[in-house]
Amino acid sequence: MMKKIFVLGVTVLTAFSLTACGTKTMDVSGKTAAGYGYDLTIKSESEHVYWKVPGQTIQRATKTPNKKGEYYVSLSKHVSPYKVTVADNQEFKRSSTITVPKTSPIESTDEFLEPYTEYPNTYTLDGSYIHLPDTLKNGKSTFRSKGVELTLSVDDDQIVGVSVSNFQPDKESTSVFRNTVSNLGVAFDAKPYEINRVIHTLSKDGSKFKKKIAGVTYYGADEKNVGLVLNIYK
Repeated sequence: MMKKIFVLGVTVLTAFSLTACGTKTMDVSGKTAAGYGYDLTIKSESEHVYWKVPGQTIQRATKTPNKKGEYYVSLSKHVSPYKVTVADNQEFKRSSTITVPKTSPIESTDEFLEPYTEYPNTYTLDGSYIHLPDTLKNGKSTFRSKGVELTLSVDDDQIVGVSVSNFQPDKESTSVFRNTVSNLGVAFDAKPYEINRVIHTLSKDGSKFKKKIAGVTYYGADEKNVGLVLNIYK
């Protein structure tokens, strides 16, 4: 069953139009999402839409469900701006380029991993949280346990964003979710009572909140029929 992730937060919006022979064929717009994410929306009558980052392989944009002629691409911001080129053909003969703005890193992967794995909050001593490898690679990495997903976005060996999701909360998955968030708070220099307050606020049905602790933003919601989603960024 396909899960749709609701990404929280919208700020700056940019848009470009691509024309050919005087007729508009493709519109590309970009907006900041969840603080460290960047979403492209492409409107095109073409059967497929493609995108690429310089030096990387060409990828196909995803069709937006229930919206004819609309596609989307979900990206992460990096510590420096970078360009993404979009086209309605694999040869990129007609294309539009958009710049993804930079974001501030939370901390290095080394600074993050040691407190997360070695100095957990007292609430996580039973080990029921998402365990991580000894090293983290650049790009997006997703780790799962008991129905909980932890996605880390890394650029230049620095954590630029984190997303924790629990789409089907039950007793076991809720424990893993709470404990994982607790460990993240420890890693990002939050005091135990501060991160526990975040967990308590998030657990209220239908609640949405945005809170900054030790310079780090915690942006979360308990979406009805969706589940718990918490995004963390600088």
